[in-house]
Amino acid sequence: MAAPVAVLASIGAGMVHAGVIGAHGDHVTLARLFLACAVLQLGWGVAALVRPGRLLLWAGVAGNGAAVAAWGASRLVGIGFIDGLQARERAEFADSACAALGFLSVVAAVVWLRQLRASARSAASAELAVVAGTAARAGGRAVRPAGFGLPGLAVSLLAVPALALGATHTHSHAAQAVAPKPYDPRQPVDLGGVPGVTKQQQARAEDLVRRTLKDLPHFADPAVAQAEGWQSIGDGLTGFEHYIKWSIIDDTDTLDPKAPESLVYQVTPAGKKLVSAMYILPPTVPLDKTPDVGGALTQWHVHTNLCFTPLGANGSRVIGLTKSDGTCAFGQRFVAAPMLHVWIEPNACGPFAALEGPGAGQILPGQTRLCDTAHGSH
Repeated sequence: MAAPVAVLASIGAGMVHAGVIGAHGDHVTLARLFLACAVLQLGWGVAALVRPGRLLLWAGVAGNGAAVAAWGASRLVGIGFIDGLQARERAEFADSACAALGFLSVVAAVVWLRQLRASARSAASAELAVVAGTAARAGGRAVRPAGFGLPGLAVSLLAVPALALGATHTHSHAAQAVAPKPYDPRQPVDLGGVPGVTKQQQARAEDLVRRTLKDLPHFADPAVAQAEGWQSIGDGLTGFEHYIKWSIIDDTDTLDPKAPESLVYQVTPAGKKLVSAMYILPPTVPLDKTPDVGGALTQWHVHTNLCFTPLGANGSRVIGLTKSDGTCAFGQRFVAAPMLHVWIEPNACGPFAALEGPGAGQILPGQTRLCDTAHGSH
């Protein structure tokens, strides 16, 4: 929830700043400062929505924090070196709302940063567990990782000596652990090396990825998808655009790469690039009753905070987020149908990663957002 709040609050503050520029036209410096604030707050909101990162989030904290601090100083004592703000000003509704939005964006961005840090720690712990488990199965010899954030390839290089040493003390046909390999769509699919994942779960997950890699490129051209019934939901501004075939979204034929419920295209300067299928279960399936595709390798999610236009001949398009009470000011809320991504392009969080930021959706309470660093592509 922190991500959309930080983004929307900053955009709202920028719109307020843009709206009052004309009212301060007699103070050129002040008008220019309002213009700069509007550009920075609006630009930061869009950038954080499309490609969030720690440095960008800290920039938003600093920028919105500075704007709020300047507002506070102008209302308490005045700012002598800015023409138009030398004398203390009375707080009005518009400027107070703008400051409140800026402050809200700062708080939400800090919470967002903490969530990213927690996700990184969880991923590091998971990778450490992989290394430790490999060492234990290699005959008890310790394998010391050079760093928790190393990709699975480094883990495999570190684990090989331990495996070689351990093999000298085991029976000739004893099973040996295999370190995980980064997911590369151009190479044979191998999702092994994750503790707790059974051979059956691994086989099911690999089969789904292989079938998706084989059949999904049929829709590489968005025009082909449109001609066959898939319609954009109009979310290309986020950097990823979803196409949904509404006539099959409620059917029971799922996990079919020849007819996925949704296609995901990455929006680039060169055009739209097909990167993922998004398989959608019927909304009658609760999130805690989803099929076990790959155990810890896969994670289903839902979208309960998106508002859409009514379904018509041209499909339905996303028009915003729900209010605090879960209802839509305009349109209707998207059905809470479980969804699962399968990527046909490299992804830092593996082939089943969800999108980041507001597009990530919601998972079961108590779960940690899946980031399969063991098979992440870097």
